[in-house]
Amino acid sequence: MVKSKITTRWGILATGGIARMFAKDLLLDSSTRGVHDIVHEIAAVGSSTSVESAQRFTQDIGAPPGTKCYGTYEELAKDPNVDVIYVASPHSHHYRNVKMCLEVGKNVLCEKPFTINAKQAEALAKLARDKKKFLMEATWIRFFPLTMKLQELIQAGDIGKVQRIFADHGRELIDENTPNSSRFVDKNLGAGGFLDLGLYSLTWAFLPLYHWKPKAEQESPTVTGSMILNKQYGFDDHSTAVLTWKDAVAVATSSVTSTSDRIEDGAVGPATKIIGTKGTITIPSPSYRPVEFTLHRDKTVTKFRFPIPGHGMFWEADSVARCLTKGDLENEIMPLAETIEVMKVMDKMREIGGLEYPANIEAAD
Repeated sequence: MVKSKITTRWGILATGGIARMFAKDLLLDSSTRGVHDIVHEIAAVGSSTSVESAQRFTQDIGAPPGTKCYGTYEELAKDPNVDVIYVASPHSHHYRNVKMCLEVGKNVLCEKPFTINAKQAEALAKLARDKKKFLMEATWIRFFPLTMKLQELIQAGDIGKVQRIFADHGRELIDENTPNSSRFVDKNLGAGGFLDLGLYSLTWAFLPLYHWKPKAEQESPTVTGSMILNKQYGFDDHSTAVLTWKDAVAVATSSVTSTSDRIEDGAVGPATKIIGTKGTITIPSPSYRPVEFTLHRDKTVTKFRFPIPGHGMFWEADSVARCLTKGDLENEIMPLAETIEVMKVMDKMREIGGLEYPANIEAAD
């Protein structure tokens, strides 16, 4: 008997670059990544500016001719043929966009960072529970086969007890020619390095020292650190967070003006080091999409490679599809409680660094 496939009908909210990458991944043949139980369909696309923008988006990504196009997010959210909405607007708008989708009864996958602050994240988690709808932050690297292999090795004790982690994510995203309207410099759109890029550094810290531990051993870290704020715009150019647990420490850094891997021409250094009592794991740049890591132990070096047949966002989409089929309202790989925990670290870092955003994007009402 042939097992039936899971068909998940997606609505894409926003038409920017990250939405384009996600949508293109949805349209890839799932068998190219060894997945045979999932079928993704793009049922509808919504733009906040015009139906023409949504139409151009569907044409650019090669969506099926029957894909619905909407000129407002509200129309998209009310489409009865959409099972789940992928929210890909700037993170300054995540709270209001996710709230609107949940209120009309839609399941939601929201791009990272989930919100501007923990208060907003807590409010959305409560609303999702009240509405009995699925909600998850799209921290896509958690779903990589590479990450699953890391978990296997660390939980098996291959590097012993993890004691220290150094994780960096730096990219040259801004310079003197960056327009004021860019989300990378406009604080009205949540500009800054730590919310956007630092999330990846925090993820590589939280996985071994929080998520992969037994529930009874999971605890919040003490947070210290610093930020260097941009003199012109006031967001963080560079951030350094020091997370201290009772038996381990992690340093998570980010930058929007300096890349992680400037060593020499053509060289890529480790962006992340996970140091245990018996060995070390190094993960090269880029932190947001690594394709290999190296295990150093007992004077031997073992390299693990994980090619990505696309951009790599389909793995989180596959996991969401399985959750919806089972009726799960959360994903155990990226639970809402952990999203909130990470947002609290970001809140603390912003407090330390004196980074404030406009009141209208900080609000949770």
